[in-house]
Amino acid sequence: MPVSKFIPMYHHHFAKQCRVSDYGYSKLIELLESVPHVLQILGIGTKRLLTLTHRAQVKRFTQDLLKLVKSQASKRVVVKEFLHAYHWCFSKDWDVTEYGVCELVDLICEIPNTTISLSQQDNEMVICIPKRERTKEEIERTKQFCKEVIDLLRHQPYFRMPFNKFIPSYHHHFGRQCKLAHYGFTKLLELFEAIPDVLQVLECGEEKILTLIETEQVKALAAQFVKLLRSQKDKCLLMADVLAEYAKTFGYPLRLQDYDVGSVPALMQKLCHVIKVAHTDSGKQLQLINKKPLRTLTSHLLVLLMTLDEATVVSVKELKRRYEVVQGTVLNPCEYGFMTFIELLMSVPYFIEVFIDGDAEYVKLTDLYMFAKKVRLLLHTYHYQQIFLHEFPTAYSKYTGEALHPNTYGFSNLEELLGAIPSVVWIKGHGHKKIVVLKNDMKTRFSSPSLALADENYESELADGDG
Repeated sequence: MPVSKFIPMYHHHFAKQCRVSDYGYSKLIELLESVPHVLQILGIGTKRLLTLTHRAQVKRFTQDLLKLVKSQASKRVVVKEFLHAYHWCFSKDWDVTEYGVCELVDLICEIPNTTISLSQQDNEMVICIPKRERTKEEIERTKQFCKEVIDLLRHQPYFRMPFNKFIPSYHHHFGRQCKLAHYGFTKLLELFEAIPDVLQVLECGEEKILTLIETEQVKALAAQFVKLLRSQKDKCLLMADVLAEYAKTFGYPLRLQDYDVGSVPALMQKLCHVIKVAHTDSGKQLQLINKKPLRTLTSHLLVLLMTLDEATVVSVKELKRRYEVVQGTVLNPCEYGFMTFIELLMSVPYFIEVFIDGDAEYVKLTDLYMFAKKVRLLLHTYHYQQIFLHEFPTAYSKYTGEALHPNTYGFSNLEELLGAIPSVVWIKGHGHKKIVVLKNDMKTRFSSPSLALADENYESELADGDG
């Protein structure tokens, strides 16, 4: 496009002005020249044109090609059918010059073999995504890694860090190496691409930057503001002092543009589930919303889910209804610092999985907590809800009818496996006298005809119990 049309087209596309000063420049051309890895400026004077660099074009084509391949039922595209597939996927005709080259093969050759592979199948050239099936254990470890990435980046300025600093930072933060093989990958970038719901990798010139996605950044910012307000006298802060106090507390300025807002009041609207704005004689004041502790709620939800039949999942709406019936109270997510119940559930991914089927959202226990459910039922058959650690494997196998293999859940031994479900059991004692004890929160027994139970013996126990 002509340089002269950039400002009006930016305004039309994003519905907001392009203010050069926001980026630290006084002239548009200086701003455009600051991103040479993305933009090329061709020509001189009034006839200057903007175009994407070849590298940016290849990256753009790669994203389009991945989208196209993934849209196919077979997850592959025969080269001679590429034009038809492209039109079907993007509702427009294929024009290779839009990507700055003359031939399709010129683009495909630029894409790494780890991203797209070109192979001969049944005398046809086929484009597909190379993939190694990961094991169940590797997938579970990746879910844990996801939480570790959030924790690590929450400690970084602006919740981001250079790609090449991740490995040493991970080692320093967690005190152990980040071993890619544990997650089923050979490249760090592939591991990051496996957690797009949490992390995105940005390219800034020759450097790659890791940053939390917007929703995770808002959650992290909310946690920062809770810390900021708790450090203030009377746990409140004038809105006029927010920017100065934030920089003073965290050591770097708050960048409003990172959250797509232009003022502190607009930012507070995104944090309305943890902060309220009060009008005082001194001006608008930020105050914390008094939150109920999440631990008791999650404990009750965990017990409730553990009373469901093993083959059953439950809708988010139905889970909330059952909770309110059992507890005899209305569940208001805002009282716990969340806008919605689904956001609340997403904050405790260590024991539940949330997924969408059609128009409804559903939850179910993770595989690790399906194991925890069986452990809970087993310990309920013991008088004091406890058992010697060395007797546990035999008792578990006898009770469930299946052998216990800790490596199935990604752990090397039984003690590590039980240590991974601290909300359900804890281990006390030493040596041969170590005992597995059911946590007090897990001793609750719900009695409800609407809750199908997994074990007939436990069902009879429940008949004697009273929630």
